[in-house]
Amino acid sequence: MMRITPLLAATATIVLVAVGCARDTSAREILSDAQKRLATVHAIQLCEENVTTVAVDGKPFGKASTKRVEFCFKRPDMFVERDGEHETWVDGSNVVQYVPSVRRYSRDRLDAHLRKVVFDGLKWEWGRRVTNVGMVLGIDYVRRASSLERLADANVNGKSVYVLRVRMKAENDSDLTQTMWIGKSDHLVYKSETITAGPSPEVKIPPMGNPKRSILTVSIVTRLLTHRLNGPIPDAAFTFVPSSADRPFARPRTPLLPPTHRHLRGLHGAVSLSARH
Repeated sequence: MMRITPLLAATATIVLVAVGCARDTSAREILSDAQKRLATVHAIQLCEENVTTVAVDGKPFGKASTKRVEFCFKRPDMFVERDGEHETWVDGSNVVQYVPSVRRYSRDRLDAHLRKVVFDGLKWEWGRRVTNVGMVLGIDYVRRASSLERLADANVNGKSVYVLRVRMKAENDSDLTQTMWIGKSDHLVYKSETITAGPSPEVKIPPMGNPKRSILTVSIVTRLLTHRLNGPIPDAAFTFVPSSADRPFARPRTPLLPPTHRHLRGLHGAVSLSARH
C-alpha cells in the first residue's frame, strides 16, 4: 500500500484548495474584474459583427441583418465610430457626423455642453448591454444586473473563456438576458448573445375584445473580430478629413441618423440650436 507523507498530503490539500478557489470565482467577481481592467486602458481599437433577428409573438419578423462596427478610442476624449451607414469623429476639439451614402458631413466645436451630449450618448449606445466599449467607458453593469450566473467555461477560437449570463432591465421595461464569453487572460468579451423581450410599441385592436400588445423579441449575436488594447494611436487618426467629393450639410439642417444612432438626436438638437446663433 502506498503511504502518503504529511508533506505530500499538505501539498495536495493546497493544490485542491487553489483549484477550488479558482473554480468558485463568481460571475459577479469575473464581470467586476473585467470592468476594472478595461476601465484602465488608455486606448482601444476593435471591430465587431452584430447579427440581429426580430420576432413578434414568437414568429420571425423580416430577415436577419448583419452589421460591422468599427470603434477606436483614446483617452481622454477622442474616438471614431463607423458602422457603414454613419460615422462619428471626435478629435477632442471638434465633432463630425458623416453620412457616407450622401457624402455629407457636419462639423461642430466640442464645447462643454456638446461634449456631455456626445459622451452621454456614447454610453447610452454601448451601455444597453454588456460591451467592451461600455466597460472601457466605465459603465457599471454589475450594479445594473438583476442576476448574474456563471456557466461552464469554454473555448472561443482557441482562447479560454469564462461564460456568464446576466439579466437586467432594458428600454420600455423589457427584459434583457445576455450570455457572454469573456477571455480569462484579457477580460474582453469575445462573443455575446443578447435577447430582449417586451411589449411592442404598437397596439393590436382586434374586431372584438380588448386591445392587445404583441411581444417583441430582439436577438443580437455579437462577435469580436479584431481588437488592440493600448496600442499607439496618433491624434491625427481622430480628425475627419473630407475628400473632394464630400460636402458639408447646409445649416441649420443636420443629417437624419439611422436607429442605431438614436442617441445622437440630442446632438442634433444642440447642433441646430448652435447654428441659429
